[in-house]
Amino acid sequence: MINAIIKCFPLARRQRCTVHKTRNLLNKTPLDAQKEVKACIHSVYYASDRTAADTLAAMFIDRYAKLYPDMVRCFQDDLDACLAHLKFPGGHRRFIRTTNLIERSFAEEKRRTKVIPSHVNEKSAMKLVFGVLIRASHSWRKVKMNELELALLRNIRKIIVKDNNNDDSTISYNLAA
Repeated sequence: MINAIIKCFPLARRQRCTVHKTRNLLNKTPLDAQKEVKACIHSVYYASDRTAADTLAAMFIDRYAKLYPDMVRCFQDDLDACLAHLKFPGGHRRFIRTTNLIERSFAEEKRRTKVIPSHVNEKSAMKLVFGVLIRASHSWRKVKMNELELALLRNIRKIIVKDNNNDDSTISYNLAA
């Protein structure tokens, strides 16, 4: 599935849920060392930037490679995917490094596709996805968007709905063409 997504969306960044990955890593660690290992894992995943995360990851690998080789192999497997959130604005990182937001969005998509089980074309599917996400974003009260990010959303909307009669100063989720 990962390869299919990479093939279809080559520019997309794959973010692995750091909560689930941490649980997987701790399952490969003895109970008496889990607290210490968890703190080290968190220091990598919650680093201020990618350079700091890479430095901390190298230290983590050096420290635990001989003690817990299976856990370190697992840590290295998805490291890039676990650190993808560091390429996004700081205010957004805590919302995208876990799958909570994504899981809620998928649940809403499932609910909507029960009513509309098939789409005429790709554009109609994109309208549904965009509509659900833009509506959901109104409830993400703590996510702050600057003018650049709002401009990006407006451009996505223009791609989806060519004849945009709305004022560009606001983003509307009324996608009916």
